[in-house]
Amino acid sequence: MKNDKDPTNHNVTLGYVLGALGVFIFAMTLPMTRLAVGDSQHPQLSPLFVTVGRAAVAGL
Repeated sequence: MKNDKDPTNHNVTLGYVLGALGVFIFAMTLPMTRLAVGDSQHPQLSPLFVTVGRAAVAGL
């Protein structure tokens, strides 16, 4: 019989939640980059600036 207060059960649940959050954040990087750069008629930020910024944040 498994105890609901078992700390390993909590760790497994926490692992799934953090894993799903990581996948969601990774999945949103491409649309957010597209939004930050803009289109050719209405540019927002320089693609080089966005690339260096993403690399700097990933390095942290």
